[in-house]
Amino acid sequence: MTKKENSRNSMGNKRRGKSVITFLGLTLFICGAVFVAYTIIQHRNDKIENNEKQGDGTSQNGEYQSESDSSNNLQIEDPTSGESQGGVTSDNRVNVKDYVVTDEIKNLNRDIRGCGYDRGTAKDEFNRPIIIENLQSNYGDKYNALFIETEAHKNIYLTFTMGYEYYNGDVPNTEVVLKTLREKGVKAVFFVDGGYVRNNPEMCKKIVEEGHLIGCHGYDHPSEGVASYPIDMQIDDATKIYNAIYEVTGVEPYLYRFGSGIWSEQALALLDSMGFKNVFYSFTYYDFDTENQPSEDSSLELWLKYLHNGEIMYLHTVSNTSTKILGNFIDEARNRGYEFAQIQ
Repeated sequence: MTKKENSRNSMGNKRRGKSVITFLGLTLFICGAVFVAYTIIQHRNDKIENNEKQGDGTSQNGEYQSESDSSNNLQIEDPTSGESQGGVTSDNRVNVKDYVVTDEIKNLNRDIRGCGYDRGTAKDEFNRPIIIENLQSNYGDKYNALFIETEAHKNIYLTFTMGYEYYNGDVPNTEVVLKTLREKGVKAVFFVDGGYVRNNPEMCKKIVEEGHLIGCHGYDHPSEGVASYPIDMQIDDATKIYNAIYEVTGVEPYLYRFGSGIWSEQALALLDSMGFKNVFYSFTYYDFDTENQPSEDSSLELWLKYLHNGEIMYLHTVSNTSTKILGNFIDEARNRGYEFAQIQ
């Protein structure tokens, strides 16, 4: 083959190669266009079919769906949504979802304080501790706090604080307390911390089912008090115990009690602004040490000696003594003209 013929063959091969490449590119382009067109048409058909099934914005079961949730039909229960669902109070006292702390609260006094209760302090004519009355006067209305009933009615409020369950054999003390309250027709408040909720969810449910209130005692229970935490940690702790109780019981826990009665003005204001009611006490005694329980006779005598109008009692369900004398105390207090009321 001559040099000239070789040159013609080489040029021909190049032209054929370009033609093949052009053909393959055109084929891929056409296939891609067909796929895109098919996808658009299919999507349109699906949308039409979906609209035919749902009609005017409703699903097949007749429940309204907005555009934002029609794709997955997912409904989330929100304890702060404003609706009365699963026992949540319709007034939505507590806001843990969208809460933003104000600069005013950030700048309040953070000095740590105790409840102020001391049986040896002066009493008024109704046997009410004056130091507790002063706390109620100074902080009660200001921060939605309850140290003692403001009006000196002949009411007693039973509250129990719970961090763990205590058993006698197979019987939990809380079960015994609930039985006594049921027999006597008395309602109480049970303040639980995060550990109790995690370990005793069924008892939390039973408390609510029997008509009692369940309140927050903080998710953690540090010896120095949650009020000593930085403010963002205080918010987190209150949010966690609120959510823990709500998830187990379906009710909104709007009553709050500080661990060990340790608080600060800032902590009071913070919980108030979140929608909680801060509940303290005007009587307590040494009943929480399960290894060193006081005698039943001396304890009942002590309870009756310090009876006073508008009394808020701070008791522990782990106490065998308190559990055993509760029924007799209720009977004797009623004999003396007192009534048992529920905190609102």
